Amino acid sequence: MKKILLSLLAMLFTVSIFAQDNARQAAINNISITTADADLTPEQRAEAVTNQIARVLDVSKAQRDAMYKINLDAALKMDEIAKYAQPEIIPRKHAALFQSTNYKIERILKPEQQAQYNAIIQKSMQYKKMQSIEKQ
Repeated sequence: MKKILLSLLAMLFTVSIFAQDNARQAAINNISITTADADLTPEQRAEAVTNQIARVLDVSKAQRDAMYKINLDAALKMDEIAKYAQPEIIPRKHAALFQSTNYKIERILKPEQQAQYNAIIQKSMQYKKMQSIEKQ
């Protein structure tokens, strides 16, 4: 009876770990650094993105503050792209902004955080969009 109970507990623990990883990945997939949402200000978008990434990577206060500045800059640039860029070049500008933002964020992360960040970003919808744009 004890063996069965311990086996069930171990299985529940394992399932909960995978569920947390899936929830974190879902949050990252919803990150949209370069999406100009009409209902949100650049500051609100930057805060939302920063909070999602910070939660997943468990960053320090200093890293979080630096990440917010990077994301705010990206959100402001996105608004400029939406206003002034020709529609046919917007996807390429989005891809370039995504790459630049990721590079800047990687520079403020510790090596173990960089590896985790890169693994997560490569699964994100934005990364997949960027890859398809680069192939064109």
